[in-house]
Amino acid sequence: MRRGDLNGARRLYARAIAADPELPAPHYRLSRLLFRERDRAGAKRESQAAKELEKKAVEESRKILRIAWPEGKAPG
Repeated sequence: MRRGDLNGARRLYARAIAADPELPAPHYRLSRLLFRERDRAGAKRESQAAKELEKKAVEESRKILRIAWPEGKAPG
């Protein structure tokens, strides 16, 4: 893929989302590309998806930390 190849980038982001729809980064990057192409509705949709997935990832990380360190602090 060459620099500035927006169609190639769009295809790569779509493949990344298809491979793992729970990853926020490809949604965010696709939103940036769509915004650049003046597809405001598509950009907003992908940006919202990225935001929700990032929030979900943070919540999952917090759950894991609470399980790993129930007293609230890491050993050390």
